[in-house]
Amino acid sequence: MKSRLRFLVAALMLSGAATALAHHSYAIFDATKKVTITGKVVRFDFINPHTWLVVLVKDPQTGNDVEWRLEGMEPNSLARHGWKRTSLQPGDAVSVLLNPMRDGTPGGSFLEVTVNGAVLSVTR
Repeated sequence: MKSRLRFLVAALMLSGAATALAHHSYAIFDATKKVTITGKVVRFDFINPHTWLVVLVKDPQTGNDVEWRLEGMEPNSLARHGWKRTSLQPGDAVSVLLNPMRDGTPGGSFLEVTVNGAVLSVTR
């Protein structure tokens, strides 16, 4: 009976670990590259499980605005680095350092944002 219980507990723990690892995979982002974009904030969602920053960036070739969707850490982690729900507002001019999407689509994982001369980082 004890061995069955141990097996069940171990199986449950491993299945939970696999789910957590799958959820937090950053494989879609190219961590070997860092790109800086500049544009205007459309929206900043300070929500769980990950924050989101949407920025309109002018394409230098076409002159059209391109929407970049940027994923960030969870709000609790950003708050420990000085971020607030109100740190970024729609219309704010920003410069964003990020790891881009591997497939080349306009998006990525943001590392730091400069707004009004202040640098907000995820790794202070």
